[in-house]
Amino acid sequence: MFEVIYIEITYGKNLCILTSMTVFVGLDLVPKNVLFSPNLKCNLISIHQHVQYDQCLVSYGLDFYLILNLMSNKLIGAGSFVR
Repeated sequence: MFEVIYIEITYGKNLCILTSMTVFVGLDLVPKNVLFSPNLKCNLISIHQHVQYDQCLVSYGLDFYLILNLMSNKLIGAGSFVR
């Protein structure tokens, strides 16, 4: 069951957010306490959560990103930005 919360974004508008427990992105990338908004056309992920709890390094380039697990030195996520 989802819990519905609202966050204020630009210009005083409120965005409906549904809370969830866990999302399975891949075998080594399992973010917990994920927030989902049915009104957004893109996905949001908490970088702070991965850096703090999963001991990961997140690196950005001009049009890509990499997520590296610091304990295993294993690449657990990569992708390109959609413009």
